[in-house]
Amino acid sequence: MKLLYLFICIISLISCNSRTSSSEKLPENQNLTNSEQANTNIEQSYYVRQGLRFYNNGDFVSAMSCYTSAINENVNDVDAFYERGMLHLELNNFNEAIDDFNVLLRMQNIQQYQIENAWMNRAIAYKQLENFSRAVEDFTTLITFTMDNLNRVRIMGYDELVESYRIMLGFAYFQRGICHIELREYNYSIIDFTNAISFDDRNAEYYLKRGLVNMELENYDIALHDLLDSIIIDPNQYETLNNIGIIYMELMQNTNAIYFFTEAIKLNNSIARIYYNRGLAYARIGNLSSAIQDIELASRLAPNNLNYKELLDYLYSL
Repeated sequence: MKLLYLFICIISLISCNSRTSSSEKLPENQNLTNSEQANTNIEQSYYVRQGLRFYNNGDFVSAMSCYTSAINENVNDVDAFYERGMLHLELNNFNEAIDDFNVLLRMQNIQQYQIENAWMNRAIAYKQLENFSRAVEDFTTLITFTMDNLNRVRIMGYDELVESYRIMLGFAYFQRGICHIELREYNYSIIDFTNAISFDDRNAEYYLKRGLVNMELENYDIALHDLLDSIIIDPNQYETLNNIGIIYMELMQNTNAIYFFTEAIKLNNSIARIYYNRGLAYARIGNLSSAIQDIELASRLAPNNLNYKELLDYLYSL
């Protein structure tokens, strides 16, 4: 969760070497009189800043207490709800995070980056709670909001912000696509992964997920194209290499399958199923000695797998 926070802060061009008080960036609360502002902002600033100090020192309990004290002092404290919601999310208190983001998104004088983070992180919280439909709703709202911002900064000529918003949109589409998979809405997930790639075409995981969905749908030629693109971007994915090998086996191209299983084993030689897959491919091309060798290795790595033992007994009988 902290990585997600840092990612979104980069998008918003906010310095995140440590969390800094967002109250320094907020306009004055227009719902309060000047005297009320003077009375509340002092306490608000104190508790939020103390909370951030505790947070940066790793004392999350004290940080949470400070944010709650700030809210008790001023129920309109945008920064306190924001920081407490982010901390709840980091601590996997997903329901509490959702509650804080719900309040935050109804408040006035909320900064743009806080809106973006609130939509993004409430969606993440719903996703972690396996409430995928609600997560899809929040990711959809975030995408619409961010697309409007992208168009605005593009017109204004802010190239750095354009690139940042493109990365953020890619991430939001990708996350929504994962939720669609969980809802078994595979065609929607493919559309989302395609959109993610259109905004960030150098992210290996986006191609990988689209490829795996097409693989599940038995669109093997399309899946193969995506997985090969993914491995070009990030060559160190042994599971992706294994899946490429599986696709080649489905396409009855066993020699190509053996090559990719071998490349996967070079990266990780402790995965039984990759040896098993290569053993099957060797058996298909009639190389029984290599097949037996691989299935023996798979059986040693996973001695409780009866499928490996049964195949090995069958190969011995040939």
